[in-house]
Amino acid sequence: MLVNFDKPEKQSLYHGHAQHLVEVQTVISDSYDHVTGFCECVEKIFQQGLVASVTFFKPPESWDWLELMADNKFGTPYNYQSSVIAVKKCSKLRTNRGRIRLLIRTCLVKRCLHIPVQTLLNSGECKGIYIKRSILGDEILSQILFSVLMSVSRLQFNLELENARFLDDTWVLPNTKRLELVPCKELGVTVLFVQGKALAHEILPNSVAAEDDHIEIGDILDELNGYCITNQVQGMLTNIMKKNAGLPVSVYIIKARWNDSIFPPLVPLLMEAGLDPVVLQAKFAQNDQYKAAIKNDMSQLTITYIGNTSTGSNGDVKQIRGAIDDMINGGGNQVDKLVSFECLDLGVKVCDASSKNVILKHSYMDISSCGCAVNIPYYFAYIAGNESFSLCENFTCYVFHCNIQKEIDSILQSIGQGFKRTQYVV
Repeated sequence: MLVNFDKPEKQSLYHGHAQHLVEVQTVISDSYDHVTGFCECVEKIFQQGLVASVTFFKPPESWDWLELMADNKFGTPYNYQSSVIAVKKCSKLRTNRGRIRLLIRTCLVKRCLHIPVQTLLNSGECKGIYIKRSILGDEILSQILFSVLMSVSRLQFNLELENARFLDDTWVLPNTKRLELVPCKELGVTVLFVQGKALAHEILPNSVAAEDDHIEIGDILDELNGYCITNQVQGMLTNIMKKNAGLPVSVYIIKARWNDSIFPPLVPLLMEAGLDPVVLQAKFAQNDQYKAAIKNDMSQLTITYIGNTSTGSNGDVKQIRGAIDDMINGGGNQVDKLVSFECLDLGVKVCDASSKNVILKHSYMDISSCGCAVNIPYYFAYIAGNESFSLCENFTCYVFHCNIQKEIDSILQSIGQGFKRTQYVV
């Protein structure tokens, strides 16, 4: 959409982005190239040619009339009124410019972007809001704009409206991640509030947040268990966690990573928090290389379920060495089957590598101990009962062989972490 303001008689509205959107045959998401370009053009049209206020000494904003058009006296449909209400309630925004942008995105999702323009034209108030040499101030161009927006409103958009934290500053959207983490008493994240944003300043090792790099240093904690994280809840994060004790933790994260660099608008915040963006980016690259190496190792990974043997009424870690010796020497119940070993949120699952059938499944609450014999490499085991180990009188040791020592260490560490974080769950 382009406007030639130098020659009003030749003003034209170019359908570029809109035409590309109309040609899409599927649901349109944020990943589609022309979404941001179209939204940016709409914002520019709404902003250009506004009549300066003689009452208030501030630049005119299109938000004022966009909000006004949602007034019941204009009889606008509910989908537009609810869009304005939702934007006004969004505590992630600080400026009217950010609200304009979120409203445009919200109206695309609710298929009502044409409504405020239609209402403005029908009300006859354009002359008091826009100069004649603007699109909305011109009788013909405003009708063309309405027609374009009407066509776009027939499309189906699936945009991530929660991703609004940086709309005050830019149309460029950061990468985000919504996580459902296991019940835990604390995430293990130290946050520092910078310009109203909760920046992850430190991640505690072996915490829930640290697992699989769910949350990384420099990320922004945007929402926690349904609460929008702002300065107002700065001292309430622990209480928010306590309210959901025993339930999965819902977290919405704005990632510092952006393509192969750091999200540009985040750079000043990182520097204010004492985090060097260059060092942070180098750390991300190092972690990626480490993960790639692990992935390469995993392609060569084999885990064999050797079998199981009873340890009687004793399920402590001291029984593991004897149980491994017993299985190696042909004792117990021999199985010798290639398997996959998964450490899930609430327990472990062992499946047949070929048939994918579940062979073993134990919750962390049923596992009394795990470990390996130092002088017998590549073997590990865990001991579990048929009920919570504090009540169990009959324990069984399950013995495995793995050809990669790092994977053994990772599995044993995951079992230990899993037990710690679920021991209080009812």
